[in-house]
Parts: sequence; C-alpha cells; structure tokens
Amino acid sequence: MERIELEKVAKVYGRSYALNRVDTVFKAGTLVALLGPNGAGKSTLISMVGTLLLPDRGTVTYDGLSHEQMVRKGRGRFGYVSHDALLYLDLSGMENLVFYAALYDIPNPQARIAELLKRVDMTYAAEKLVRSYSRGMRQRLSIARALLQRPE
Repeated sequence: MERIELEKVAKVYGRSYALNRVDTVFKAGTLVALLGPNGAGKSTLISMVGTLLLPDRGTVTYDGLSHEQMVRKGRGRFGYVSHDALLYLDLSGMENLVFYAALYDIPNPQARIAELLKRVDMTYAAEKLVRSYSRGMRQRLSIARALLQRPE
C-alpha cells in the first residue's frame, strides 16, 4: 500500500467530535507520530485508518480503494499493536499465535510463528502462559501477532 488519504473526515460520539474535518495523507515508508491529550481523537483516527471504524462524514481511501472496499479486500494489510496487547492470558504465547494464525488463515503457521518468535526474541517464553509475562514481553508477543499476516 502506497497511500492512505483522509478527506474532511469526522467522527462524532453523541454531541462531541472525536475527529472533525481531518485532512491528511499517510505515505508508505514514512513514520507518523500522533500526539495529543486524552480525548484528542488519536485512537479514533488509528481505528478509522485500520478499518475498524467508519467515518461519520468524509472519505478514507487506500490506494484509491474506498473504506468499504478495503474492509472487504484488505484488512490483512494492516498490523495493529495497541496499549492493550489483545492476548489471551490463560494461553501460552505459542497458543495465542496459533489461535490468531488460524483466525487469519495463515498458510504454514508453525514456520511463520517460529520466525516471528525469533524476530521478537520470545522463543524462550513461547510455552509459558501469557499471564506470567512482563508488560514488555506481552508487547513483543503482540508485535508478533500483528505481523502474522505480513502486513504492508
């Protein structure tokens, strides 16, 4: 994916705007930092760009595809890691990745999981329950989960 474009995007919760008339372009290969106080709309913007939320107004396009087309065709093109690691605490790290690999229909999941565990330096803890992981370990496993689908 080369370009994500937001034009006059708005998201309203009740009577409050989380986003109002946002115009921006994200280009491949660039690093973006979203800074602002609590309630500024950072998480809303990330959720919208990641196809988890629809804008109430305006348009979001992905290399020319509409938001709706992207939801149908390309959600696997995104990898998302949030402050909440989105892991099952009573499963091991390996079991979490096997679960998500099945959910994402990853071909040859064992090889991909082994590759990612090595990449995030978590091979040594793969069989331990996530409940026993430190915050940093959970975040590293969450990064592996986000990379399972080979996002762009």
